[in-house]
Amino acid sequence: MLIIGTTVVYLQIQHAKNRPLGYNSDGLIFIYMSNELHDHFEAMRNELKSNGAIIDMAEASAPPTQTSSSSSQFDWSGKDPNLSVDFSFFTVGADYGKVLGWNIGQGRDFDVQRKSDSSAMILNQAAVDFMGLKNPVGETIRWSGRFIRSSGSC
Repeated sequence: MLIIGTTVVYLQIQHAKNRPLGYNSDGLIFIYMSNELHDHFEAMRNELKSNGAIIDMAEASAPPTQTSSSSSQFDWSGKDPNLSVDFSFFTVGADYGKVLGWNIGQGRDFDVQRKSDSSAMILNQAAVDFMGLKNPVGETIRWSGRFIRSSGSC
């Protein structure tokens, strides 16, 4: 029993270590952004890139394996009015997806040239499935009374 139990635990650990994350974690470093760092983000990014210290960097309110907030104030077309569910989320800069190397299943990544993307969101596949969205691209989702358009899903 001890050998079987040890083998099962070992295989579970190996699976957890080798499962696809949905992004490329090679060489990623997360640094909590203070307001001071945020205010000088572009200058810091340009300096680090020009010195060859980094390939690229992007802003986010949490590491990719965590969330910074959750809310039950999301509404979408077809949602059961009696359903109350918390969605975890975090805010990111326009280059976040490019830096992480995430795969967009439908739609497109954020585009800094599109001013409307400052109020857009990208849903992960679990959210799309839970919400029952057949085509999430362009879907209007209301959060805390604000309307947000989905630009893609991954």
